[in-house]
Amino acid sequence: MGLSREEAWALGPGMLGAVAAGAAIRGRVRCEVRVPVVRGRAMLPSVGEADFGEASPGEVRWATARTAGGGAEIHCAGMRVVVPAEPGRDGPGWRALRTLEAAARPRDGGMALSVVLDDLDPHRVHDLEGAAGRVPDEQVRRWRELLTPAWETLVRLHRGTAEEIAGAVRALTPLVSTPAHQLSATAPEAFGAVALSLPRDSLTLALTLAHEVQHAKLAALAHAVRLTEPDDGTRYYAPWRDDPRPLHALLQGTYAHLGVLSFWGRQRGHETGGARARADTEFARWRLAVAGALDALTGSGRLTPAGERFAAGMRATLRRWMADTVPVTAASRADTRAARHRRAWESRNR
Repeated sequence: MGLSREEAWALGPGMLGAVAAGAAIRGRVRCEVRVPVVRGRAMLPSVGEADFGEASPGEVRWATARTAGGGAEIHCAGMRVVVPAEPGRDGPGWRALRTLEAAARPRDGGMALSVVLDDLDPHRVHDLEGAAGRVPDEQVRRWRELLTPAWETLVRLHRGTAEEIAGAVRALTPLVSTPAHQLSATAPEAFGAVALSLPRDSLTLALTLAHEVQHAKLAALAHAVRLTEPDDGTRYYAPWRDDPRPLHALLQGTYAHLGVLSFWGRQRGHETGGARARADTEFARWRLAVAGALDALTGSGRLTPAGERFAAGMRATLRRWMADTVPVTAASRADTRAARHRRAWESRNR
């Protein structure tokens, strides 16, 4: 949405008060702070939003949020919205951010995951055109139905990845679904949040989380350690993209697909029939892709010493997976898919 200068400021530095109010509600502490009301809505990040009715485009008002004991009241121009003591519930004038929770079975250690389904915050994704709007209750139920078996799969078969997800992922942001593709993204500036379309099944959700936590980890590392030299304009082939990529993006994608490869490497040992054939093919496909991308990275001459060490670590993980055998039919299907993608990429990008 196009924002006026006043709205941009209110949704930028002006949101600090709203962040404080949300933290006070979650921490069940007393607080009184001023929060912005943009286009009639006051968003408290991680909690929900108060609706003060229609407002003129470009108009910014200010409200006072008073919190105590987990509840809150927000006052604006003589109106009052009460945040329920359980802020995950809607109320008059209040739209809550719903929580998705899942716990593994006791015999698998009982590890739990709790994430916010963020379908309200104006900062939830960098491009709001791709963000889904308010998710209806029946779709929230579907998210919950998918998360429980996805989490059980991750904890039982991909324990290390599950531990990383439990420690790093705090919010899921729904994207507009497309019939053909599962969409997902992780913004480097929004650690802890994963944007994704509603998966078709629980295994897709488990794979998506395994993929995106790789992006989150590497983004955090790249903020602290420079892994690539400054962009010199060179672009590279990435076997999972249709467009040429700068080196830092190729590094991100390679690390993320090393996670995809590892997921299928573990998963295929627990599948049978057609599901096993699919898992074998995915494993072979992404093993080829990661190997080629790693060759491009290390051959670029544009990795820093830290980046070279990081690439060597990826190579060591890949080497372990290269020792595994796959059925000839799966390897053939993977080769065909890889060649088809490369031809299409070269035709498109010349």
